[in-house]
Amino acid sequence: MRRLPFVADVKVTGSQVTVVVQDRTRFRFHTLRKAGSLGYAVANQVVNANQKADPPLLLVADHISRDLGQHLADHQVSFIDAAGNCHIDLGGRFHALIVGRRSEQKPPRRQDFRTPGYQVVFAILADSLLLQAPVRQIASQAGVSKTVVAEVLRALDEDLLIGREGRQRRVLDRATLLDSWLRAYERIVRRSWLIGRFTLRERDATEIEDKIAAALNGMTWGFGGTAAAMRLAPHYRAAETSVHLLEDDPDVAKRLRAIPNHREGNIWLFRTDCPVAFRSPVENTVHPLLVYTELVSMEDDRAREAAAELDRVQQVVKGR
Repeated sequence: MRRLPFVADVKVTGSQVTVVVQDRTRFRFHTLRKAGSLGYAVANQVVNANQKADPPLLLVADHISRDLGQHLADHQVSFIDAAGNCHIDLGGRFHALIVGRRSEQKPPRRQDFRTPGYQVVFAILADSLLLQAPVRQIASQAGVSKTVVAEVLRALDEDLLIGREGRQRRVLDRATLLDSWLRAYERIVRRSWLIGRFTLRERDATEIEDKIAAALNGMTWGFGGTAAAMRLAPHYRAAETSVHLLEDDPDVAKRLRAIPNHREGNIWLFRTDCPVAFRSPVENTVHPLLVYTELVSMEDDRAREAAAELDRVQQVVKGR
């Protein structure tokens, strides 16, 4: 929207967007975000809602097709999407309509991140107060460079997932940001963090955990998955154990006397170079958000039940 010739500035406060034009006149919108490509059923709901809205709605979507964009414009609904399509009507004084751009021409930038970028997303979700900290502090907690942090913050701001209230940034759409992280963890992050899968001689969960704790003493580490969930919100313990390490230790398998077993190993080891991931209210566990992430990515109904219980106790989805 900032690229439109009549727009001087765009300010976001919560769900309110203020568009400032060249003569400094201000026009306000209430944002309505819809994920995915829209159909006419949803579009007509937006049309009806816009007729009663004050201020008018600004529909924000991943992609709006040519015909649907024209339909929304015909009914005086302003919208923007990630491909660059838009209809902006500022009180009849200023008007812009761009339709027909394909979503692949300009996908939402949050889907372009690699693991370092998603570590920034995780850090923001794990501790939203980091948005008020200097870039170097965010970088330190996410385990990435300041350049990566700056690029991610800019992209999230453009996607209206974060915004400013006065001089402070805040999360505007935690649900979409969380969904982006959960999908990225399963597709990208997990495999990049993974050291390997191993087998320990021990089979009893308590013996396994005691052995790991003794071997990793003095390091920054934490249980993930159901081992951590049992400490944070007891519900279910699976046979496999996830362990995250902050430091790079090529001898960690030797420390544990663990044997590589890519198919049936009972231990998953991860090198998780993201300091904020090791903040937890319970000793020897990773952050509840990372535990929740692992649980929902497991193909195990009991693990998903454990995720729901963890969210109930730790308020992972809503955030604290």
